Amino acid sequence: MNFLENEPMSKVLERCLHMLPQADRTAMLNANVIDLQWIVERNSGIWTVGHVEDSAKASTLTLCHSQTSGGGTGQPYDPWSVCLFGFMERQHVLQHCPSAVAQAWPICYQRVTSLFNVIDPTPVSDNRASLLRSSAPPKKPPSEAQRDSLAHLWKNQVALAMRLVPQMPSVAVRCASPDLSLSFSPDSLSADRSDKSSGSTASPVALYKLVIPLLRCEVTDIRDAAVNALGLINHDALKDLMEELVVYIREAIDRKQENMRRRRRRDALRLQLVRVLERIVENGTFGISPFVLERDSLSLHPTFVEYIDGARLYLEAETDKDNSSMREVKTHFCDFIRKMIKNFSLESCSTLLTRELKRNLVNLFASWSGSAYAAPFGVIVGASASASHHAISSSIVSVSADEEKLQFGALQATSALLCCGPCFNPSHLAEDGAIYNWLDLLMAAKDEKIYDLAKETVVLLLESNPDIGQLLEWVIDRCYTACPREADACFLALAVIFSAREYPCDHYTSVINVTLLMTGCPRVEVHSTALQLLQILDKRFFGNVGPLQTEADRV
Repeated sequence: MNFLENEPMSKVLERCLHMLPQADRTAMLNANVIDLQWIVERNSGIWTVGHVEDSAKASTLTLCHSQTSGGGTGQPYDPWSVCLFGFMERQHVLQHCPSAVAQAWPICYQRVTSLFNVIDPTPVSDNRASLLRSSAPPKKPPSEAQRDSLAHLWKNQVALAMRLVPQMPSVAVRCASPDLSLSFSPDSLSADRSDKSSGSTASPVALYKLVIPLLRCEVTDIRDAAVNALGLINHDALKDLMEELVVYIREAIDRKQENMRRRRRRDALRLQLVRVLERIVENGTFGISPFVLERDSLSLHPTFVEYIDGARLYLEAETDKDNSSMREVKTHFCDFIRKMIKNFSLESCSTLLTRELKRNLVNLFASWSGSAYAAPFGVIVGASASASHHAISSSIVSVSADEEKLQFGALQATSALLCCGPCFNPSHLAEDGAIYNWLDLLMAAKDEKIYDLAKETVVLLLESNPDIGQLLEWVIDRCYTACPREADACFLALAVIFSAREYPCDHYTSVINVTLLMTGCPRVEVHSTALQLLQILDKRFFGNVGPLQTEADRV
């Protein structure tokens, strides 16, 4: 059977077609059978290359191709990894081949641990080696080229291990005598879990204890391989991973005074930790893991709340704007919050975060988005924001590329939080509320990314706050009174909402009237959208109304 007839197979393999030379592309399209064995037998250089020279590209692009959706940072280099991790997505092998997964896990674990002994960037010191030394003669260390190739292989193996690792069985809490205090701690739990798993060859806890400390590794490619692998954790094992990460989380959010050397080490840990969490939510793991939400309240698990609020408090106190490391932490933190919210449905978002936490995060992100966009929320950034309106088009252009990335990331995170369930502060959506002023600024921006964000935000705000009539009235009013660019954005948002379902509204005539007006718009997108919406509204409200009776019909 041609692989294009197998929908799951074709979706995976199509991701790497553009990487292949014409001969391999033709062979793949014409092959009668496509499976892993067929892929393994490929021998052209594009399939067999062991590594790429640029370690930064290798760490960023080699793994995780399966979860990037066209928004990557360059051309992928490893079609074999693309295929492998595509097959390892939840809806493919993990879901349909549980026996194969169970058999592959111990084999993969053994290879990860064996190969790590070869590429370990921190070899055993002489004192430790004396305790572990065997009678076997020491092996000759691999050459630099061999080590690069093996390191590349280990990156894929450890990432695969995180996809395959099984969930740890629950630890039964034994009854304690009344005179003993039973205090729970992640350390004690991990110790108990380690004891229970020490007898087995393939131990999930041992895998975590091998990989997680590499977040501190000073060898870039090994550290980035650990970040990528931890970010690929499968949804069933997320709870176990977080229990191992709790100690690192508490260290990362600790705000005690420290010397420069310790602070740099801790800042490095903060960066890698938020990168791991961002990778996990990129894969949509939060949305499908039973551990992420509390069973009763359906709110975010306290482990994640503790991290988010702790990171917020630390970052609020961080005033060194020239610290490039902390700027990178801030950028990834914004992306983590935004992508995490996107993991959940609109219904789930209503209970995901507390109002207070959302309010505090919005104030934090507003302070990072530049004075123009912070002013509506009453946040003063540096000097007075009295001239903020003039900075609309320049606040993001006149800064460095890294600062621009942070500011846009902060805008995206602010939007996600404002649309995460009903608005945390109803006064923001009252007449002349802060959100309306903020949206005006977004829609007046010349940057297309910001303009598109504004349109998306209006749609999600309407969807999340159907009971706030003032919001709908503001959107309709802007269709009449705003400049063409903003009026178009507001009408297109209306069209999305009223095309999808019967939106609660007391004044449908207002919606019909603005739609009739927009049918005369000279801009093609708005004109065609208005005609389509008018047909939908006509069918919805007048579809069951028969023709008017004539005098002859009444006789």
